[in-house]
Amino acid sequence: MAARFASSGMTAFLHTYERHCASLAQQGLLRQLPSSSHHWLADFSSNDYLSLSRHPQVVDAAAQALSRYGVGATGSRLLSGNLDLYEAFEARIAADKHTESALVLSSGYQTNATVLAALINAKVLGAEPLVFCDRLNHASLHHAFKVADVKQIRFRHGSLAHLSELLNKQMVTASTCRAWLNWHASMMPLSTWMKPMPPACWVSTVMV
Repeated sequence: MAARFASSGMTAFLHTYERHCASLAQQGLLRQLPSSSHHWLADFSSNDYLSLSRHPQVVDAAAQALSRYGVGATGSRLLSGNLDLYEAFEARIAADKHTESALVLSSGYQTNATVLAALINAKVLGAEPLVFCDRLNHASLHHAFKVADVKQIRFRHGSLAHLSELLNKQMVTASTCRAWLNWHASMMPLSTWMKPMPPACWVSTVMV
């Protein structure tokens, strides 16, 4: 009896997701992996902007690194996975950028989620910051705010008027909030919005 009940319950459970996926498909919103066999297609969505993944020097350097270091980091850099290869790369970047140091992370998503979460950490700032964020900013930014456990006030995509309204509304709490941040991805939100921020909205730098 218990087994039959569990089986029927699981079937109903799975049907819930099947119905949802069917609804997304009808709306043209169901995302699926593209076929890997379409090698003849022109790819305009890759992150391999300069085709460096197939550059002979890059391939050769990767092969040499594999031969010397093996496959995989074997652990996080904070524990056992730090390599002289990473440190040399970061030193080169710091020298090229004329900075004291540099830190390499595995992806843009991880960079946003890691660095931004550290910058808006309430323990560092001395108070919880107010974060104003475009609703359609990249998921990595919203993830960073969640990791930092800060209040995120989202304004309508591309609406500087809505942002201004929210800023004015929140001014009443300025005496209890030491840090303000407006995070605006002017070049790469989830949908393109190439609009510069006017001086009235230049609050992207945390003010303490």
